[in-house]
Amino acid sequence: MTAFPQHQTSGRRSAGLFCCGPRHRGQATRGQVEGMKHVFLLFLLSAAAVAEPRAVQVDGAVINPHELKATDYALHDVTFSDHGQTKTLKGVLLFEALSGCGLPTLKASSYAVVAEGADGYEAVFGLGELLPDLGNHPVQLVWEGDSARLVTPNDKKESRGVHDLVRLRIAQVPKD
Repeated sequence: MTAFPQHQTSGRRSAGLFCCGPRHRGQATRGQVEGMKHVFLLFLLSAAAVAEPRAVQVDGAVINPHELKATDYALHDVTFSDHGQTKTLKGVLLFEALSGCGLPTLKASSYAVVAEGADGYEAVFGLGELLPDLGNHPVQLVWEGDSARLVTPNDKKESRGVHDLVRLRIAQVPKD
């Protein structure tokens, strides 16, 4: 004997799941259940494909504008405090990530890196403070889920940490 109850009118067996059609008196047939399983499996596979980390656009005063992707770097563990909780994510020094863009290093102190989040939030870093031989401020570019973020471990407050980072713009600081 099967675990699927029979319908009174059609004699068909169902899995006990409900559907919208009046033909089955609110219950799905075994074929419909199998179809729903396939749709659900496709949904899970498409969600996994979407989970690939989004690239960060780099443009402005650089020789080689391009996108930064997590797969382009040898990532290391970055441990930091996030609103009182300790987190460890995979990341790279921001300066290391930007070095392939052709940064203006001769007059680095007259340039800024403007980090922009998907929500429009912006944080500004002096290019000189990111250079290892000048400011050596270890700003980290980390990936969390499908998005990137900036982590500023030496800042006393987390106000320059940008979540859901979408763009890094290199801009020359205007002279008065």
